[in-house]
This record gives sequence, structure tokens and C-alpha cells, in this order.
Amino acid sequence: MTLDPLRVLQVTESFAGGVATSISLLCNGLSERGHEVHLGFSRRQETPADVSLYVRSSVRLHELKLVRSIDAAADFRGLLALRRLLR
Repeated sequence: MTLDPLRVLQVTESFAGGVATSISLLCNGLSERGHEVHLGFSRRQETPADVSLYVRSSVRLHELKLVRSIDAAADFRGLLALRRLLR
């Protein structure tokens, strides 16, 4: 039985360290299996300058302005950015 390819959106507040390794392995594995993969991430000091070096060229990257604090306005802006990606 062959399944139709999935559209997958992975979102991480920070693409660095162990999170970067785990997310890139997951995104690359799904992409290799023919799925359409999107990675939404925010940039922090630890984030590699060129995130595209960690994922296959078929993984679509989306840099988001997510913040790591309690801030309702920033959370709402992040929600709107994610909503635009889901359309």
C-alpha cells in the first residue's frame, strides 16, 4: 500500500544544539521518504548562521520571530506567522 506524501511543518523556538540535531534528522528523514517538509525556526545566538547546511535542499526553511518569554503580543505575532505557513 502506497500512501500519499504528507505536508509536514516542524516548528522549533530555537535551532541549536541537540534540538538542531533532532529536528534536522527528523526533517531529513521525512524528506527522503518523499514528504513535503517545512521547518519553522527562530534565530538565537546559538543558531548556526546557515541553517540550510543542516537539512536537505528539499526542506523549506521559514525563519520566524519567536521569543522565549511571557509576552502575549509576541505570542500572537508568532501565532499569525505560523498560521500563514499553514495556508
